[in-house]
Amino acid sequence: MTRAARQQARRNAQRQRRFYQQQQQQQRSATSRKQRQRRNATVWGLRGATEFSADSVLSNPVAVVEMFKRWAPATALELIRATTPDRYPGQPGARRMDGSWALVFLAHIMCGNPDWQRWYHDWQDSRIWQVCGFDKKPSWTSLYGRFAELEHPRYVAAFERAANHFVRAAANAEPCALRNFHTDGTAAHSHARLEHACPNLSYCRSCSGTVAKRLARASDDDVSHERHVRSAAAEPDDPDAPPDPVDDQGHVDRSRKVIRLTDAQAQTLALPYWRDSLYVKFGPTGHIYRCRDKQAGVRAYTAGPRSKRKVWVGGYFLPAICDFFWAPAAVNFFQAGIQEHLGWPPLYRKLLTALNDDPDEPTHIPTAVIADKAFTNRTFIGFNTNEGVASITPTRRVPGNRHWSSIRDPDGRYDEHSPRCRYCGGPSAPARGAGEGFALTGTGDPRISYRCALGWTWECQNKLQSISCRREPRALLPIGRNEKVFHDLMASHNHFEGVFDSWRDRYAVSGNSNATRSKRTVSIPAQRLRAAAALLAEWFRICLRMGYVGNHARRNPYEPVIRDNGGTGFAAQLRYRARNGLALPIGPAATSLALAPVPAAAARAPNAPNAPPLAAPP
Repeated sequence: MTRAARQQARRNAQRQRRFYQQQQQQQRSATSRKQRQRRNATVWGLRGATEFSADSVLSNPVAVVEMFKRWAPATALELIRATTPDRYPGQPGARRMDGSWALVFLAHIMCGNPDWQRWYHDWQDSRIWQVCGFDKKPSWTSLYGRFAELEHPRYVAAFERAANHFVRAAANAEPCALRNFHTDGTAAHSHARLEHACPNLSYCRSCSGTVAKRLARASDDDVSHERHVRSAAAEPDDPDAPPDPVDDQGHVDRSRKVIRLTDAQAQTLALPYWRDSLYVKFGPTGHIYRCRDKQAGVRAYTAGPRSKRKVWVGGYFLPAICDFFWAPAAVNFFQAGIQEHLGWPPLYRKLLTALNDDPDEPTHIPTAVIADKAFTNRTFIGFNTNEGVASITPTRRVPGNRHWSSIRDPDGRYDEHSPRCRYCGGPSAPARGAGEGFALTGTGDPRISYRCALGWTWECQNKLQSISCRREPRALLPIGRNEKVFHDLMASHNHFEGVFDSWRDRYAVSGNSNATRSKRTVSIPAQRLRAAAALLAEWFRICLRMGYVGNHARRNPYEPVIRDNGGTGFAAQLRYRARNGLALPIGPAATSLALAPVPAAAARAPNAPNAPPLAAPP
């Protein structure tokens, strides 16, 4: 090859490299624009996706298991393989019966009966055993042992993987679905109770307070009431710390502080059942109580005129409920003594796993998560913003019992709702042009790019401004409080509480009464298994009802509709901003341009100039 040919080949390679670089840059710009545009997307909803009781086929557990094997054979075979223990040659013990216990449990979960023995006696003559691959009906002892075996985390993960297959099928079929999610915690009660367990009489006499042989259960109303009292109060200084017990008026009651004894402390006190039981006491000098459910959490309450002590033994049920289908896409159970919002990061990881094949490099990221006041804190909102997810929560008082407006920036870069112009102090305009809106930078910094809505100066009119959301994540949101879509999503949160009742009735998940409570002493592992199987039953039946699986005909007569019920909240937001002057320039930049008066504190300072009058618009 001659020298000229080599130079020409080098120039051609450089042109090709520049072309590929420009193409990749255009693709990244288009992706960034789509990410910004999706923040202002319309809110869609679908009615009737989970009305299984209106369908005689989908409400029949035997028929659903048969269709699961017929319309999703690969998923069914993978579930059977993952939940069947391997037996090595020469392993002692009798050979297990042929058949899938995972399919039996799937049929059991759709009956809504938490009592295994009662369900077993009710379904003895059913053909569910033949459908699940059994030659004959197994004994009650075998069923109890195999159902208890399924509570292992490995088998729970197998149910979740099978459910995720149908979640992704629904996401691929409905592009506007599985974008916005609601979350809220509800009490999941354990069947175990607290029993008095002081080691000896002398220790018991040295304890303070009255003693009871067994402590009464706190009702779901008691748990909800304290949660509402706590949410109505100001955000705590440390939102991640274990909650202090409060009375009916919201005052801290240290005598109800639950202290969980470690195994070493239980052995030191010579408590006999420390290996498989939980020991707690109320306050540093309180009596010791034993709970046979070691993995449960405990919270104490007082009720009645004599302040009778009641306890909630169990955990939180925290789902991520799809705003489109009104069905949980991922669930998380954790102990009752943990703050509610701290269960969201592992739940978000489960949600990414449900929506994507690889959660470390997701292609389907949630747009927004809607929650109530209990989640309005820096930890929850900051985590979501760093992940590129908008937090749709109402305002509340901030630490120190200060008003929400106290989070406003003294330098005038942002108010309590949105960023402001650095040149004139005016409000920011809605994102409309290229490069505007929320985006994550290459270093993972969440930033909002915006333009001034007033345009008083040349810089206001021509410069694109940017601010990091980490300066104040509660005010600088990916979907701002000044956007109507924020209030449309917030308005839809009032109706999702019915999902909890539906899951208690359909699957006996997160039971709060003797009829819906699991009778297992290990409540949290049992609830995780029930929730994982319920996810599979829920999403497989949604895919059947919507016609997403195989060639099954669609059975839902309703079509997606736009949810635009946030007009009242959006109008109230605009009135608040007009009443407090947030539609006008404020802050030091506005004062320096004579667009706002000098603050009273600065005007009273020694040698301070008089406040300049407001200037006319240019």
